[in-house]
Amino acid sequence: MEISPDVLFEALISDITEADSWVSCLDRNVSPYLPGYSTPPEAGSRRAAVVRQLNSFLSKFRPESSSTLDDEALRKFLDCNNKCGRDNPIDKESLSELTALALSELQCELYSFCFRGSEPLLSYREISDNLNIGPGASVGASGTSFYNKLFAGDITASSSSLIDLFNEVVRHDSLWFSADVSRLGAYKSRVVLGSKLSFVAKDMRKSRTICTEPLVNMLFQKGISACIERGLAERYGIYLDVQPQRNAALAWVGSRTGKFATIDLSSASDTISHELIRHLFPASFSSWLTLTRSPVTTLPNGDVIPLHMVSSMGNGFTFSLETLLFTAVVIACYRALGIEPCKHRENRGGIRRANFGVFGDDLVVDVRSYNLIIDVLRRLGFSANREKSFSDGFFRESCGSDYWFGDYITPVYAKSFDSPQDRCSLINRLNIWSATHEIPLCRTIAILWGRGLPLIPPRDNEDSGVWVPRCLADVTRKDKHLQNLLYRGFVSAMPSLRISDVTVRPSGEFHRGLYSNPSGFLISALAGHLRDGMLRNRLSGRLRTPYKMRWRSVPCWDWAPRQHAITMRAGWRRWIVFVELNLDSLARRLR
Repeated sequence: MEISPDVLFEALISDITEADSWVSCLDRNVSPYLPGYSTPPEAGSRRAAVVRQLNSFLSKFRPESSSTLDDEALRKFLDCNNKCGRDNPIDKESLSELTALALSELQCELYSFCFRGSEPLLSYREISDNLNIGPGASVGASGTSFYNKLFAGDITASSSSLIDLFNEVVRHDSLWFSADVSRLGAYKSRVVLGSKLSFVAKDMRKSRTICTEPLVNMLFQKGISACIERGLAERYGIYLDVQPQRNAALAWVGSRTGKFATIDLSSASDTISHELIRHLFPASFSSWLTLTRSPVTTLPNGDVIPLHMVSSMGNGFTFSLETLLFTAVVIACYRALGIEPCKHRENRGGIRRANFGVFGDDLVVDVRSYNLIIDVLRRLGFSANREKSFSDGFFRESCGSDYWFGDYITPVYAKSFDSPQDRCSLINRLNIWSATHEIPLCRTIAILWGRGLPLIPPRDNEDSGVWVPRCLADVTRKDKHLQNLLYRGFVSAMPSLRISDVTVRPSGEFHRGLYSNPSGFLISALAGHLRDGMLRNRLSGRLRTPYKMRWRSVPCWDWAPRQHAITMRAGWRRWIVFVELNLDSLARRLR
């Protein structure tokens, strides 16, 4: 049954209004996608959470048709690209003494970062030791798996120099050399123009552009990214795998004390110009970026345009490069203001938290440096998103975590509810929000509920079914050893190749790239891409991930990891109470 977003939003308003009639007094916009509620300064955390939820519930809803949004995204991409093509990458008009000092410190900081002693950070040996691929598609590749890209399809690059570098790397590894010789029996290595631009639906207001890179370009881009990430960890204590949690912790402190401000930038990845990189970084660093970037991109209509931005979304080093650049801006501004930068440290004496946090274009900084950092970023061609940047008041937002005076008020976003898995995920997240803020959402959950949604334990994935306590699941079936409880849940069924000693059997859509390359299979297995004897092939484009209903087992139903949202925010007992309230009559039927 198709669910109307407008009807679902009305049910959400009804549920919240019944719990707190204060909501009916708020000014309301006619569109549920941009309600525009405002939070009064005197509001408590519960009411701030309500306003945040109403403003955000459908803000990321993805429409089925997005041709108009795609056109707007393309226009914005071309504007950013043209902006990056200007001759002077840094605006030096009417510089204040403080801003001039910060820009000078920035260049010194970047030069120091790019050298470890007398050795450059980026070198052929360091990059070639860290070659990798991304999870998505590549220009000319026959599939999206590690095996398909490297051993069962064409090898593509934007220049013959990159293909020569790739061949040089391959020659130094006998197994990889054997796999490449086998590949060349059916495929070839070829030069392409550059990347290909496509669109990804982001929300009701906009689409996002992404450029698919040639395979060899991506390999070396990921190698460069690994070198930058190691430098970020060593010099600044920034580890990208845990930095979102650290940024969130600083945002929490900022919401309580006002000590930290949060900054979010608009279209940051498309605004780093090639000329800016050549101006700020030493030649030993910028030359590697120039060699491995795509010089042009092909638009959906077939037009080819030169790229003035150094990279775009889809490039393997974009995220780590922007993290480096914005971290250096923060450090430079701190030094210009006399603020001592402190990096995150964990030792036997305890944890010493950093006084700054950078994750891509998400910044958390000392509030004293806020205005200077905004000014320096503007001089470099970047603009802050004023709707998502905060330096005063009780609210702070960073890396998907929202806080109001220290209380967690991150809303639940309804991006899609077309599939049973989407509805399960949304129900689970709404139940947690409901328990956290003690607001029953019976009508909203009832609209999302449908036949065939399995009841699962909270330790399972949020899209595998609806999380319920055991008292509601009525689970009696056990495995053959009478140890674990059995239940049914959704499991992703990605197209795959099953590898055995003598055969390679395809499943699903994995018939493409079925070229047998034994050395390539072995390398894929050694690289960790073989799971349960199968190579997975991630679906590209707008195809949905296929799911199947499977029997699962669990030793203990009523348990969730310590870092789980139920145990961290909602609280186990309170979560059970509100799951029962939200499922309402269904809960009574299941008992």
